[in-house]
Amino acid sequence: MDKNLKHTVKLIAIFVCTLFLSACLDNGEVTVPQTEPDSSFQIEQESSSQTGLDSNSEIEQDPREEEENVETGLFLSDRVVEVRLELSDEAWQAMLADPQAEEYQEGNIVYNGIRLDKVAVRTKGQSSLMSVAGNPNSNRYSFKIDMNHYVKGQDLRGIEKLCLNNGFSDPTFMREYLSYDLMRAMDLPTPRTAFIDLSINNEHLGLYTAVEAVDDEFVKAHFERGDGDLYKAEMGSDLLWKGDNIDSYTTLELKTNEDTSDHSALLTMLDELDNGSDYEQVVNVDAMLRYLAVSTALTNLDSYQGSFAQNYYLYEENGLFTLIPWDLNMSFGAFSMSGNRTGIIEFMIDEPTMGKLSDRPLIAKLLENPDSLEAYHGYLSQLINGPLDPDTMEKTIKKTADLIRQYVYADPTKFYTNEEFEQALVSDLSANPNPSSDSDFNRGGGGNNVIGLVTFVRERVESIRNQLNGLAPARGDGSGNFQGNGGFAPQGEAQPSAIENVSPSYAEQGETNVAVTITLNQQAMALFADDIKPLSVKIGTVEGKDLSRNGLVITAVFDFPEDELTGMKDVSIEFPAPELPAPGEFQLPTDGTPLPGGFSPPGGLQPPPGGLQPPSGGFQPPFGGWPTQNNQSMIFIQADIFEIQPMR
Repeated sequence: MDKNLKHTVKLIAIFVCTLFLSACLDNGEVTVPQTEPDSSFQIEQESSSQTGLDSNSEIEQDPREEEENVETGLFLSDRVVEVRLELSDEAWQAMLADPQAEEYQEGNIVYNGIRLDKVAVRTKGQSSLMSVAGNPNSNRYSFKIDMNHYVKGQDLRGIEKLCLNNGFSDPTFMREYLSYDLMRAMDLPTPRTAFIDLSINNEHLGLYTAVEAVDDEFVKAHFERGDGDLYKAEMGSDLLWKGDNIDSYTTLELKTNEDTSDHSALLTMLDELDNGSDYEQVVNVDAMLRYLAVSTALTNLDSYQGSFAQNYYLYEENGLFTLIPWDLNMSFGAFSMSGNRTGIIEFMIDEPTMGKLSDRPLIAKLLENPDSLEAYHGYLSQLINGPLDPDTMEKTIKKTADLIRQYVYADPTKFYTNEEFEQALVSDLSANPNPSSDSDFNRGGGGNNVIGLVTFVRERVESIRNQLNGLAPARGDGSGNFQGNGGFAPQGEAQPSAIENVSPSYAEQGETNVAVTITLNQQAMALFADDIKPLSVKIGTVEGKDLSRNGLVITAVFDFPEDELTGMKDVSIEFPAPELPAPGEFQLPTDGTPLPGGFSPPGGLQPPPGGLQPPSGGFQPPFGGWPTQNNQSMIFIQADIFEIQPMR
């Protein structure tokens, strides 16, 4: 075998899961210098009544906002609100010393002139937290504030918990803000948002997005009954039936009624979704279809629809569950794990999942009903002919950019430059293809490409119109989007991850005998006959035992040390190295079928007669981890997919 094929491919995929924050600020005033609007984004300014959906104030108001004084409100849409947090030096240094511990520290908050003492502040996030923690030159963490952690019953104008988003992965700063507005425009229970200028003690951190927490106060404001069960969906919340033992659903975390709920409503809903047909008795179908219309239109893949199946809440009222949107900063096509710009724009509306549609029963069940499918198409049409209409949204983007531009320019800790902010509003922003420093990896997205906002809206809406009109495929064979793209891809063509699923997706420090099931895609496993078992399976540095293989499924048992570092871990599976043809001998078959070694052409590739010689640069792995190869073995790696949580 040619030595050129004996190489190591290292791919690090930084994921964004939740960027929920809480305010921390300083008493000192922050002066934001005025800057001239950038001439590269020239769109005629319209009055607010002509721009459609461009602010929280132009849609149906949350009833709580009617009671707020404009000068002292929390979620204002016509200005950037000043927020300061005061922490003792000891508390601030403790937070900076171990940010990934996510431990509360006591402090005071001054939010738009409203002062509240003795609030709890901690860092928050997954990918964003790890990225900033790994950059010695940045303190731009996301934060979460709990108003009544130290003083029971204390709130900030009715808000008990508040999240502050640091803008990780979004050079425009506005994806989350615009996405929540679109959810609200479709009459969904939606957290309120505001742009804030954040300082901690004497340090100006810059422009953040404040997001209302989804908690018991939120559900009381949005639902007739506020005493139902509220669940937060963590990574791996696919809603597949795993039996009637609630302990099997560890990714659905109960946030209300923790001491009284028997989880019977949730189990009934899950059973009906997967095994029954009367799902209208357990799911708020209309609300789900409206949510799905917005999320699909925005190709919002860091969600239930995506590979991680996360970032949403489920609230139960009289046995009926409603999905509540959460963590939308990766919407407008910013979730790069798809690795395919064309796939993001042409994301199929009637098979709107990454991976098998059947693996997301809440979507599959609804869209197989002709009446629900028709209603869903109606909501998509309502959206793209209304607030997401390209001309309307372009004006909205322009108005929002004008609102925040001077704060973006004055932001001393932002992940992107002023020039990148301006460019990403309109056109695609390309990442550094050869990151060479910590700053390249910690600039708010792991160095990923970003589709321009205006460009995304125009191309995506055109794609949706074509699909609705039968001019482009709206569904496939049930395998979902970004699937079936073959094994090895030519340089520059990103492919799906070799590791498709890990279940469960987290464990605690000190937890033993954790059976973890890892599913690899068919192209990856085509390299290895059914009787070939893995040499090793690792989560981080912890090696599994009792290894077994059943087709595409690998199982291993893990004992995690009590002192195991918390956070997201890589998963790796090592196999004996297969024999691969030398570059000069390798040709793709003309009919697209796999070669004996397991190679298959990338999706959509039509080899010319006589086969296709591989490019001189060789082949790059599927996005998120293709095997590294040495003389003895081949290793599949998926970065940051398994979480080690602190021992309770």
